[in-house]
Amino acid sequence: MESNAKGVTLIELLIAAALVSVIFGVAFMFYYFGTISFDNESTSANNQQNLRLAMNDITREIRNTSSEITVDHANSTLTIGSILYKLEDNAIKKNSNVLMGNVGKFDVSKNGNIISIEIESKANRSGHKDSLKTTIAIRK
Repeated sequence: MESNAKGVTLIELLIAAALVSVIFGVAFMFYYFGTISFDNESTSANNQQNLRLAMNDITREIRNTSSEITVDHANSTLTIGSILYKLEDNAIKKNSNVLMGNVGKFDVSKNGNIISIEIESKANRSGHKDSLKTTIAIRK
């Protein structure tokens, strides 16, 4: 018996559908993980920029002051003359204005004429925290 059918069998159709599904699945995973990675890196870059800006502001005030500098390590506060830096509601506030948000840690300590400052952001979705530390010697 001679067959001259020019159609597609059910098996061929199922194999083609499975291959297309696998290809779309792999493409979606690349897209999904790419967007998550982009979001994490954008958040990290933003946190790093905010850390640098906050640290620059604080160190500039310390270096330019001739006033008394007091540190309250227990309450995470730094007072430079009439300016008060404090950690409140996950933000570093300069007097009552927010200097940087999304802060997990603001650690300030003073030992003689040496001030150490550490600022750490809160963790992003992947658990990564950005931090910045500096030590400043006060000139008398």
